[in-house]
Amino acid sequence: MHKAPNPTSPLIEILPTGTVVAVIKEESGWVHILVTETGRDGWVNAKFLRSD
Repeated sequence: MHKAPNPTSPLIEILPTGTVVAVIKEESGWVHILVTETGRDGWVNAKFLRSD
């Protein structure tokens, strides 16, 4: 999970597979997410997300 929606932005956290998140918004192939368990937010590339 990055601070901003680009690959050179600093990493905030590496999320394990299966982490439950809420989508805040989408921008240019990146998704601003909120990690449900911790309340932390950041940006991930959309290719790493899937919906159930």
